[in-house]
Amino acid sequence: MTLTSLVVWSAIYCLVKGAGRLRFGQASWDLVCLFHNGLSVLGGVISIYNWPFSEADTCTNIASPTAFVIYLQAIHCVTDCVFYARSLLDEPVFIAHHLVLFIASLILPQCPACYHTVLAFTIAELGSGAIAIDSEWRKLGLHSRGAKRLIFFGGSRIVNLYFLYKILRETPFTQYYTLSSRGSNLEIDEELFTINVPVCLLASLVGSGLMLLINGITWFRMLGAYARRHKGNLLPRVPDSKKTAFKAMVDLQLFVSFGVCFCVHVVPHLLPGWSTQDPSQLWFTWVL
Repeated sequence: MTLTSLVVWSAIYCLVKGAGRLRFGQASWDLVCLFHNGLSVLGGVISIYNWPFSEADTCTNIASPTAFVIYLQAIHCVTDCVFYARSLLDEPVFIAHHLVLFIASLILPQCPACYHTVLAFTIAELGSGAIAIDSEWRKLGLHSRGAKRLIFFGGSRIVNLYFLYKILRETPFTQYYTLSSRGSNLEIDEELFTINVPVCLLASLVGSGLMLLINGITWFRMLGAYARRHKGNLLPRVPDSKKTAFKAMVDLQLFVSFGVCFCVHVVPHLLPGWSTQDPSQLWFTWVL
């Protein structure tokens, strides 16, 4: 991944979220999240299928093609803050979620067992996608008790506990950082102090712990909604016109597809550094 890839993918996310805001307002958050979930799962599956390293190796950095699914999380967090700031402020749990996810995304690609980290992110996005699908399903006026999203979302987090175990087996418990000074003699280093800060271990444990706590709050809120709906105290939401809602969703998908086609065919002419061999070019094809 290059700076060009960062600019292009950020532009695509801005295009999708901007179009969603213009067409559906704040209510479009679920739809654009579904776009992000699907793209992340697809990217993660392709990365795992074409994995070039051993399972214990790092991804080198967040810009590595193997860390594409993690790369998308950072872009997703930043663009959400730009286009859905009000929704984030209304739900403090989402602010915590995005903050933890963004910090972890910057650190974890440089840590051992990146293979299992990519798997964990992919499974997590699959579970989160179940929520977005259920939300869009209801917006079309179709009945849903919410049981499937409870199972998929909760199950994905339980599965990720196994991947956390695999990650911790490869994660060092010691990472020493030394501060030294050369003083007046530039040929001799004088050690001032050494400190053990296991960054990867902290990122894995603290990041996973906080995300499990945040996702646990979300899961129990969904469980409460499911219980009320099961008892008949909460009626499914039905839009004014199912046909209009469905047409609006199709229109947005066509608009997004047009935007992606524009990026694929026009960007190489606008940016001389663009290479058809760059992995991001292949991602655009998959998006289409």
